[in-house]
Amino acid sequence: MSAYPVDWNDEAIKRYLTAEAHQKSKAEFERTHIDIDKIKADFLFPHPTNDEFVSQEEFRDAILRSNLDDDNRIFILRGETGSGKSQLCQWLEYQVGHEPGTGFDDTHVALHVSRSETRIKDIVDILTEPLDIDVNVRDVGGLDPEKVANAMLANLEAYNPMVEAFTSDEIEALVEDRPQSTDLRSILEKNVQKYQDAVQSDDEEEVPDLLPEDDYKELAFTAFGKAKGRDTIFPALQKFIDQELSSKLGVGDFQQRLKEISEEYIDQGLRPVLICEDLTTFSVLKEQLLDHIFQLDSGHYDVVLGWTSGWEKDNLDTALGTENTSTYMEDRAEGYLSTTDDSGQAYFLSDDVTTELTRKYLSVIREDSDVEAEVDIPESDFDGLYPFNAEFIKRAYENLIQDGNQRRTPRLLLIRIIRECLTSTKPPFEAIGGNPYVKSFPTPVSLDYSSEVQSLVKWYGIPTVDGDLRVPSGVFEVFDIAIPEAATHSDTGVVFSGDGPIKTDFRVKQTGGQIEPGATITVETLLNSRSEPDAEILCDGEQVGYTGQGGLLAVDLPGEEKKVEIAASKGSHRDTITLSVGTDSLNLAADPSPAEEGDTVTITAKFNGKPLSDLSIQRDGQIAGQTDEEGKLEITVDDSSEITLTANHQDVEDQLTVPVKSDRIYPVETDLDSEVVDEYRYQYQQWVSNGEEYDSSIVLRDGTSELLEEWYDPSRLANPNSTSRGVEGIYYTRGQQFPVSLQGVDERDGLDVELPFGSKYNSVYEPLFWYGISEDGELPREDRYQMNYANLRNWTDDLVGRFKAEMRSQIEDCFEGWTIEEFIVVAQYLLINSARGRQS
Repeated sequence: MSAYPVDWNDEAIKRYLTAEAHQKSKAEFERTHIDIDKIKADFLFPHPTNDEFVSQEEFRDAILRSNLDDDNRIFILRGETGSGKSQLCQWLEYQVGHEPGTGFDDTHVALHVSRSETRIKDIVDILTEPLDIDVNVRDVGGLDPEKVANAMLANLEAYNPMVEAFTSDEIEALVEDRPQSTDLRSILEKNVQKYQDAVQSDDEEEVPDLLPEDDYKELAFTAFGKAKGRDTIFPALQKFIDQELSSKLGVGDFQQRLKEISEEYIDQGLRPVLICEDLTTFSVLKEQLLDHIFQLDSGHYDVVLGWTSGWEKDNLDTALGTENTSTYMEDRAEGYLSTTDDSGQAYFLSDDVTTELTRKYLSVIREDSDVEAEVDIPESDFDGLYPFNAEFIKRAYENLIQDGNQRRTPRLLLIRIIRECLTSTKPPFEAIGGNPYVKSFPTPVSLDYSSEVQSLVKWYGIPTVDGDLRVPSGVFEVFDIAIPEAATHSDTGVVFSGDGPIKTDFRVKQTGGQIEPGATITVETLLNSRSEPDAEILCDGEQVGYTGQGGLLAVDLPGEEKKVEIAASKGSHRDTITLSVGTDSLNLAADPSPAEEGDTVTITAKFNGKPLSDLSIQRDGQIAGQTDEEGKLEITVDDSSEITLTANHQDVEDQLTVPVKSDRIYPVETDLDSEVVDEYRYQYQQWVSNGEEYDSSIVLRDGTSELLEEWYDPSRLANPNSTSRGVEGIYYTRGQQFPVSLQGVDERDGLDVELPFGSKYNSVYEPLFWYGISEDGELPREDRYQMNYANLRNWTDDLVGRFKAEMRSQIEDCFEGWTIEEFIVVAQYLLINSARGRQS
């Protein structure tokens, strides 16, 4: 285990890295808040543009454009758990103001019901607190679950004629006691107890429904002998039960109570903004809440109504007991917004925002910890993110998973990665190993290095233009790890040869100066968003010079009006921009370009070299949105082969094509998805290094068998001087394939060749792995992979030779001292003699 200096304490970590935004004070919240400036808006009214995405300020402004006595206005906010909904709702509360006159204006007041406010009394208190009125609500903890269940069933029978969704026979079947099977009484008693436990728990547990759908399905089968009433009986019964409990707690008719509260706000000259970050928080009140707010003329609230994608999928259809619930809600809503895409990734978290979010939290945690590190920390070597760096954060975020599915959200990053690493006694590159929220991916350097060095480079390595990985020397020093002799030392750190596909994005952009004849502008070259020095710059094909350490170079523009091409190159990388000198010029630039499917691409628009805001940009003929104050617009890449972007400003047009890379480049052509290849390669590396479990061992096993069968006739014993194949020999025919075993994970019975694990074998095994991955049975291409062909051939010669020797040995053991050749000669003699010989 490596030791490393620490300048933070657990108290500060717990104070800032909380699961919920409301758990921090307002000052703590503001110190760590990152603007959520990319919220997908299917629609938002009122809003001056029809952009695909809106910022948090635009969302706030739309909510606050209401008059005192306007009918209910609803803004639906959906997204995965941990995607920033709670953070956005907490920001809205502070912006609107919890008390009159403390927020954005003097009339709107925020009523924020957070996910942790699970007690009905707490919810009612929040709704009425600015009014300074008291509603007496009893505590659910004082109720007896058995008595509550009995009362609910008695009332259900008593009010039967008033419940239109049921017939008398159905009520009778539903309330019947069945001691030996499922009945409604036992379901209610069980779930009332669960409800009590959840709302009284100190942990933020999800409050269960009193009648979940699974329980109803089981009840329906026992009551009716079949699935029945999912869209009719179930929602009506669930609503009746919830109203019964809310009545017992003193809330009474919650819909009427909500109406009375909104009228009281109007009387006091206030407009309530109900911020419900998760609808399920309202538990038994949610049906009445939905009924009230979606009857738009029943009250005077601005409502932010949040729910998770999972709840929408499983429960939306029965939420209101109406047909086409989703359409019904959308028709009555002023906004329908999302914080995550279909894969669970938060829209607003680009690579830059992800590192900036982490930097904010790390900064305040270290500042407030009052702990001095034992050594000076080279902050620049860690990108100001100690004990991480930018690559570590990006790789962790890119590989976030939950329950086996990709789930890239800020909460998972901060709580499951950053907090876990900071509270561990191990350094981050060791602490993150085996983390169930991080998808495993292959080591990008040689397995000949120690596991400690492999992990360090895997997480902190910075890609170079040569496809290698560079780690600043200070990272090794801080973590007290010896720099391997096999690595290359440079002025910028320690360089390791890349062993596999490494994603790089090289580009040039104008960062300063006015585009006009004879002017001097500044260009910058970047690799993966880092300044890249020593890149060659050409202006219309003529060399200008090389960028300096900051990736910058001053370029003199020609004295006449013309189109100018600025080209940058380093190694095999090249990028160009075109500038219109002396005439009005509109320039669109994309980052990254080329892009990969699922990437968020930032489009920057400049007019005469200056950022241009409010510019409409079309994507493949459709409006993609408008640029912000910095001239930027973000778009998400789909599965197209390229994206064409066009814009027009003052009759000046520009068009930009962004290529889309469909898959990563591997040493062989393969029809497997890149995620599958990376998973297989990671499993192979774990086995060859440590002998660990190898679920995809068939790839290496088949690759070895198939290559041996292509190069040799490996299971044939015959005259070694014969050049013929497939004839006149003794064959090992057990099974369809040449028998290969892998030590510890895929061992066969009978005669075979065994591949032992150990990193010393990697130079031989890895080409066989790629052979097994390849689409058409090929070894790695020379232009993509450095392979010692002679070494592989010598190894296979020896392997096949040893297998044939073992075949011979096992056969000759049966001949009691004879060789195979001697036995064959005698056998042939006997056969000939039996055919032609005479008995004397």
